Amino acid sequence: MNRLGLQTSAIVAGLVAFVAIYAIGGMLIIFVLSLFSAQFDSHSLEKLLRIGGYIALAFPPYVATRAAHQQRLRQGMVVGLIESIAVLALMTFTFSWEGTLQEQVLMRMLPVFLALNALCFLGAAVAEWLNRRDDKQVQ
Repeated sequence: MNRLGLQTSAIVAGLVAFVAIYAIGGMLIIFVLSLFSAQFDSHSLEKLLRIGGYIALAFPPYVATRAAHQQRLRQGMVVGLIESIAVLALMTFTFSWEGTLQEQVLMRMLPVFLALNALCFLGAAVAEWLNRRDDKQVQ
């Protein structure tokens, strides 16, 4: 643990989960769509992908909070902040080449950042609740 109270192992676990969920999740989505694309209704598929995306966004802070030993919620929120910054960086990249939609992308950056942090807090809070429940069972 360093001066800021951050556990490197918990932060790394959350960041690995962030990279893994997007790499594996993206490949899995492409694979499933290639097999079953004709059977899916586009509206149902959109809703399914949105729900999966929300779960994916809350998962890395959940992992970091579960992996931490002290100040667990802080570890999850740091991973959530890093995740939010990464998503904003991707939006900035989109902003740089999407000439006709630049204003729309720019206007969505703050709401996306706030919503992402809320999802990250939710994932970390669920993990903290489970950690406390597990701590009570051990005692």
